[in-house]
Amino acid sequence: MLALDSHKLSRRRLLQWAVGSALGASSRFAALGSLGAIGIASAQAATTTGGYKALVCIYLGGGNDAFNMLVPTDATTYGLYQTARPTVAIPRASLLSITPKTSDGHTYGLHPSMPELQALFAAGKLACVANVGSLLGPTVLSDYQNNTSILPPQLFSHEDQTFQWMTGRPESSETVGWAGHLAEIMQPAGNQGLPINLSVNGNNQFQTGSDSAPYSVDPSGVAAIYALGSDQPTGRVAAFQALIAEAQGSSNLLQSAYGSAVSNTLTLSQQMSSALAQAPTLHTQFPQTDLGGQLAMVAKLISVHSQLGAARQVYFVSTGGFDTHDGQPDAQPGLFQQISQAMSAFYQATVELNVASSVTSFTMSEFGRTLSSNSAGTDHGWGSHHFVMGGAVQGGDIYGTMPNLTLGGPDDADLGRMIPSTSLYQYYAPLARWLGASDADISNIFPYLARFDAGALNFLPGALPSFTMRRSTSGGAIVYDGVIAPNPADIGLAVKVYVAAIVGTTLYLKSPAGWTPYTGGTVPVAAAMTASSSMRVNVASLSSVDNAALSGVQIWLGYGTTEADMLSGKYSLIGTVQ
Repeated sequence: MLALDSHKLSRRRLLQWAVGSALGASSRFAALGSLGAIGIASAQAATTTGGYKALVCIYLGGGNDAFNMLVPTDATTYGLYQTARPTVAIPRASLLSITPKTSDGHTYGLHPSMPELQALFAAGKLACVANVGSLLGPTVLSDYQNNTSILPPQLFSHEDQTFQWMTGRPESSETVGWAGHLAEIMQPAGNQGLPINLSVNGNNQFQTGSDSAPYSVDPSGVAAIYALGSDQPTGRVAAFQALIAEAQGSSNLLQSAYGSAVSNTLTLSQQMSSALAQAPTLHTQFPQTDLGGQLAMVAKLISVHSQLGAARQVYFVSTGGFDTHDGQPDAQPGLFQQISQAMSAFYQATVELNVASSVTSFTMSEFGRTLSSNSAGTDHGWGSHHFVMGGAVQGGDIYGTMPNLTLGGPDDADLGRMIPSTSLYQYYAPLARWLGASDADISNIFPYLARFDAGALNFLPGALPSFTMRRSTSGGAIVYDGVIAPNPADIGLAVKVYVAAIVGTTLYLKSPAGWTPYTGGTVPVAAAMTASSSMRVNVASLSSVDNAALSGVQIWLGYGTTEADMLSGKYSLIGTVQ
């Protein structure tokens, strides 16, 4: 049979294979580093042209129990869910039904406190991303049981997992947040203008760069410096200003840097206060909650982005209370209601401001919680579900793979801690790419993305396409078809499809005339077609004897309007003959 096994050959392993393969160092593929690697990401220019875009991170502090947020409703799977957590399970009849565009054979509902998000999901403005967690590579139960090196360090720890989620680097002790890293790529060090990163919840690691920090405001606006307040004596204000000027002119580098930083902060504060004074009055009503107040300020800041000269922004808001070891049935409805009402109001505000397609919001939390329950709560877990919301989001669907909810089953590490099926890298990369990061930038920020199927989550335009393999039989032969869900921007374009197979150390490429070993030169085209929402191409037709003989052969599929386009990353390992 052909197993869907897109993670077994990482790009790094492919590079190692290519170096020693029959391709040789002189081939154009070897020159790129791997199967030319049928498209290991090339250094593409950042797509930061054209219009305003903002990401809004909504952090749920404490570790959100998303297994009560997105719940299976078909009888069999709901039964597993209820058996696993009898004291905190949500009654099946009260769940708010959703109908994902892509069916995995199960049905689902949202927590009864989330009718606003149910409506956004139905409208195609909200997507769910299933079972996301901190991973160093695709991980199965035996990896956890054997404590292999592929496991992230310090699992189930609030502090460590918060660090890993905010940096996007479970493998590193680097303290730079992934939004901080992204901002410094898109807005180089030395910039004295408004930072890309803006926080409405104080300093945070997510937005902290190597040489930068987020600009922070309160939900009520820009915090004033007491010594410069209008109620202060004129002499005191003048003295403070003189101290700043003296520090800036000091020969002491520390004093000079400090004076310049304070002066720049004051300038930015004045600009921000002036811009906010021009903000339009929004008709959208935000809930009077912690999260509602923060998102109301984000909406207000977005409304004046042109006055601030901002083309790209990343916002951070956060609310807590999700560490529900006990009292969960009492606390959780209010927590989920706060999320649902605040996120819905924020989306409606972006519609009112005519920027809905330019603003994408997403949730983060340091870990999920155990599928199993204790007496009246849940404990620290691993994998969790998340929401992505916005006018550009290809919503109304669940992305990624839902876990098997059998306690002690193949996805249960132990004690109901679900092993993630989607990595942080896969979750974050489409967000960064949509904002304008190049594939080269993304590989730099998330270096272990190469170990995963980078195109698995296509919830935003500009994300990598997805590739799958379908097996059927015809006339006694086993037929393998590759199926491509292209980038939305490519639909309607004339594209070329490329098919490759690795047999031992030999690379074969397919053309309409058949399979031939590749030793350099132009890449053969397997098929030419007009890109549609789902493109299918014959990859191989094998007899049962051939199928057995070719066990272990790895099949790759790619497409592009040109060869260079395909090599830039529109490819994937789609299966291994077994």
